[in-house]
Amino acid sequence: MVQIGHGQVKQRAQFEAFDCQLEKVAGTIYKVYMDDVQHRMENGLLYYFNRADDLRKSVEILMTHGGSRRSTTMLAGMALETLIKGIGRALDNPPKNIHRLADLAAHVGVSVDNDERVLLDAMTEHVYWAGRYTAPRQAIDWERMEAIRAKQRRTSGSLANLEVATYAVSKANFERLWTKFAGYYWRAHDARHESAEFSFGKSD
Repeated sequence: MVQIGHGQVKQRAQFEAFDCQLEKVAGTIYKVYMDDVQHRMENGLLYYFNRADDLRKSVEILMTHGGSRRSTTMLAGMALETLIKGIGRALDNPPKNIHRLADLAAHVGVSVDNDERVLLDAMTEHVYWAGRYTAPRQAIDWERMEAIRAKQRRTSGSLANLEVATYAVSKANFERLWTKFAGYYWRAHDARHESAEFSFGKSD
C-alpha cells in the first residue's frame, strides 16, 4: 500500500489558495517577448492553453471513436498538466518540474475532492509510463498503480460492472475536470495584462 508521508501532507498544507495567489498578481502587466521563441513558448499564457486544448481535442476524438484506454488516459493527463501549469504561469508561481496532477493542483491553490484525486492520480501514472514503456518499471510504480486501480474497481460483482463509474477516466469525467481547471485558468489569464514585447527593449 502506497502512503503519503507526513512531509508531503505538510507541504501541501503550505500552498496558498488560488484566490490569495490571484490577488497578488491581479492587474499587473505580464510581458512576453515575441521575438524570443523559447521565452514565448515557456511564458506565453495563451501558448499553454492552446497546447492543452490541442491535447483535449485529441482526447475527445479518441474517446468518441474507441481509442485505447492507455493512450487516452495519458493524453488526458498531459492536457490537464499543461493547463494547470498555465495557471501557475499566470499566477507567477515558481515552476514545478513534476507530473503529479494532484500536487500541481495544490501548487496553484486549487482544491480537489477525493473523486477528482483518484482520477488525477490515474492520469498521472499514465503520463509517467504509458508513453515511454509498456509497463511500470519499478516495484514501487506497480504498487502505486495497483493502489489506484483498486480504488477504481469494485471488490465484488459482475465483470461487466467492475469499474466504478465515478473513478473511470471517461469522456464525461475528463470534461468535468477540464471545465473546472479551465475556469481557473481563464480567471488567472483575465486578471493579468499580457503585453507583447521585444527582447531588444528588455529592461528587467
